[in-house]
Amino acid sequence: MRLFNKRDKKSEHLSGFKKNIQKAINLLLNSNNSPTDEMVLDLFQKNGINQVDSVEILLFLPIAFCRRLFNHLNWQATYIEQQGENNQIEKKFIDSESFQIIWQETEKYFQNLPVSANIIRIAGRSAEFNALNDLLLRNPEAKAEDIVLSKIHIVR
Repeated sequence: MRLFNKRDKKSEHLSGFKKNIQKAINLLLNSNNSPTDEMVLDLFQKNGINQVDSVEILLFLPIAFCRRLFNHLNWQATYIEQQGENNQIEKKFIDSESFQIIWQETEKYFQNLPVSANIIRIAGRSAEFNALNDLLLRNPEAKAEDIVLSKIHIVR
């Protein structure tokens, strides 16, 4: 006799992933330094976030925060995922279940009107945030809306 069907297991995993996202946000906000990606993965895993979820959160949470912070920009709908040395695959953010769940949790976080410094602690981990920030600092007259954004490259 089966106690759980596939749908129950998937629902249980999604619930756990959402909790891990929330936990990761709190861990990042409470870290006292600018940890490297390796340090963040270690921090997540030491606090009970499994390796698969840790990697997905590390990859997509800063992107989601950056996109939400600069929601008036014309973001690309796809990204390039580098899997191995010569294997690049173009993927849609809308097709990434991990990104979609992280986006939902990001929206919930922003609905509580967070302090801007906290947003930047997470969004600032993304290459996009750093590129936008650098560009706008070097060109004070530039308008963020006029910036043409390229596709994000994610290396796995």
